[in-house]
Amino acid sequence: MTSLRSRLAATSARQELWRATRTRMRAGLYMLPTVAQGAIPLITLKVFSQVLTKTDFGVWGVCAAFAAMASGIANLGLLVGYERNYYEFTDEQGKARLLYSVVAFAFVAQLIGLAVVIVVARTAATRLLSSPDQSHLFVLAYATAAVPSMKAYFLVLLRNENRAREYVHFSVDELVLGAIFSIIAVVGLHLGVAGMFGGPLLASTIVFTVLVTRSVMTLRPAFGRKELADTLRVSLPLAPRVLIGAVGNQLDRLVLGAIGSLEAVGVYTVGQRVATIVFAYMTALQNVYQPSVYRMLFADGAGAARNIGKFLAPFAYASVAAAFVMVLFAADILRAAASAQYAAAASVLVLFTINYALMFFGKQPQLTFAKRTWLVSVLSVFSVLMNAGCVYAGARIGGPVGAATGLLIANVLTGAASFVLAQRFAPIAYPPAQTVLVFGSLPVAALFSYGLTASHAHWALQAVVKIGLVAGYVVWGWRAGIFAALWSSLGRASAPPPELQEAV
Repeated sequence: MTSLRSRLAATSARQELWRATRTRMRAGLYMLPTVAQGAIPLITLKVFSQVLTKTDFGVWGVCAAFAAMASGIANLGLLVGYERNYYEFTDEQGKARLLYSVVAFAFVAQLIGLAVVIVVARTAATRLLSSPDQSHLFVLAYATAAVPSMKAYFLVLLRNENRAREYVHFSVDELVLGAIFSIIAVVGLHLGVAGMFGGPLLASTIVFTVLVTRSVMTLRPAFGRKELADTLRVSLPLAPRVLIGAVGNQLDRLVLGAIGSLEAVGVYTVGQRVATIVFAYMTALQNVYQPSVYRMLFADGAGAARNIGKFLAPFAYASVAAAFVMVLFAADILRAAASAQYAAAASVLVLFTINYALMFFGKQPQLTFAKRTWLVSVLSVFSVLMNAGCVYAGARIGGPVGAATGLLIANVLTGAASFVLAQRFAPIAYPPAQTVLVFGSLPVAALFSYGLTASHAHWALQAVVKIGLVAGYVVWGWRAGIFAALWSSLGRASAPPPELQEAV
């Protein structure tokens, strides 16, 4: 009898271990697109920087900023509303009505946006590029931004349903295809800046078409006015924020181009492009933990603040880890990833990396959960005004590095204001000492990075110091128990929601 009980206990333990391992593997799958998003821009940048000039990168940066601004405005904040309302439906029919109603509305909005861009493209090209003949680049750039924005609804569906393999499959396929098509267009067909937009556009269109086809086959199309109206009630108060935020997020390159030169925008864009690797990595982590944060906000009531803070703390450590490495090795990464003419972008890379790392707090959906989306819009107005003033002043004083410094200062100030308000309506109790140490490591890394570069010390000595600092960050995390906490949080974040537990 005892032997049978022991065997049953051992079998149960093995099954529990397998379930825990499988859920963490699901979380690991969400990180695969980050690997692709990190490697592919570095590979393509190495290729493009040998073929395209700084002015070409400046043209690409201006057109991409304009397109992201226009497409973001056309989105009307619908993705935020869709993700929030998804958790209010447990039946397939309700989820289908929500998805297809929102997607149809968003598609019409993007078509209207495309029509507006076609009308203003020639004027924009004349004023921003001093070349009306390049107006087609604005239209192409808009399409390149609009198609992925439509695809995002289906990826959110896959993520929220813990269909990690499909989520990763479609995300990585798009990145790989986009890189291949871009290289063929730029290097093989000599399409220049147009090829940098055309490649990702073709890849996104293919993946979006497949996603829609698969969704229609598995989730029968249905439309509901109520579902759309409920989403719009959450999203439309965000419209001013989306409008202002879309302008604010892209304003830096447009301002720099207006008072500087396209070459300055090119250097700025290259630094930002590499730093985006950290942002993509943080977004991938967000894809792992955010569904659980929403579920905890809805379910935990009064205990949510402490529970969510404890849950998120190891993800903050993991997010900053990538930024810490990027800041330390900024100059080395630029030398490996781009031609020598872009060496000045290393300082821009450091500043943008710190900026993206600090966005961790702003990624939490506290105000959206509390239905204070109007407050988000007010904060966005404040953010744009701060960004415009600080970027303008910085660009005047120090060109691309000054613009990046101004943007960092503006985002620190507006981020602090946003954090204080978010804590008032849906507080999250982050562990204070650990949080200060984690984010305080970034200025330390920046000081060492600048100091070692300025000292002109032998590369081997610099490498030893930098590797030692990274090792210290890892050892501290291990001894502080953060790795064990991260393992636990990954298991909780990647576990299926209660309604899907039986299926798993």
